[in-house]
Amino acid sequence: MRRFSLANLWRMKRFYLAHGAPEFLAQAVREVNPGIAKPVVSALSVSLGSQAHLLAPVIVDLDPEVYRLGYGTEEGLLRLPRRVG
Repeated sequence: MRRFSLANLWRMKRFYLAHGAPEFLAQAVREVNPGIAKPVVSALSVSLGSQAHLLAPVIVDLDPEVYRLGYGTEEGLLRLPRRVG
């Protein structure tokens, strides 16, 4: 294994100091489904509850036929919090 040069260590430290804030490092969570069910909404809410700086874009189809076919539930759709949307 090779060692890092002193110059590279300084560059890494400068990058971390400039971009180490949680808001910058947060990864977007995406959920793409034809519909969404209550257990999925609950899991997303729990995951996001502990990390206030994260948002989770959720893309769902609002066509009633999607829910009639069983790809999600109306209850799940109505329970989407504002941070997941």
